[in-house]
Amino acid sequence: DIALIHLGTNDQGATDYNEAVAQPLREIVGMLRAANPRVAVFIAHLGFHDGAALKIRPIVEAMAKGISTAQSPVVTVAQYENWHERPEDPEADTFDWAHPNERGQKHMAETWLAAMKPTLSRLAAD
Repeated sequence: DIALIHLGTNDQGATDYNEAVAQPLREIVGMLRAANPRVAVFIAHLGFHDGAALKIRPIVEAMAKGISTAQSPVVTVAQYENWHERPEDPEADTFDWAHPNERGQKHMAETWLAAMKPTLSRLAAD
C-alpha cells in the first residue's frame, strides 16, 4: 500500500530533468497504480543543498502535485532538511558526499516515517 522512491542522484548531470527524473517517476507511479490503485507513493527529494538538486526539486514537486490523487497520493519527502552531506563535518550524514553513513541512514528512516505517519493512520482506520 506504500512505496518509497529515492531517484535522481545519478541523473544530476542530465540536460533535461523532466526527461531524466520526472518522467521515470511518473512511469513508476503508473506501474505501482496498475498493481494497486490505492498505493500511496512517497518520493524523496535529493539530499544535496546546491547544484542540480536545486533545479530538480521544483520539477519533482510539480510532477508529484500533478499526479497525486485522493485515492493514490504522491507525497514528496524533504530528505535534504537537516541533512549534512560534508563527510568531514562531525555531524555528517554521508561518508562520501552522496551515500548515507549510519547517522544518515537513521536520519532518512526518521524522515520517511514522519512523512508516512498521516498515511499510516489513514490505513489503520480503513
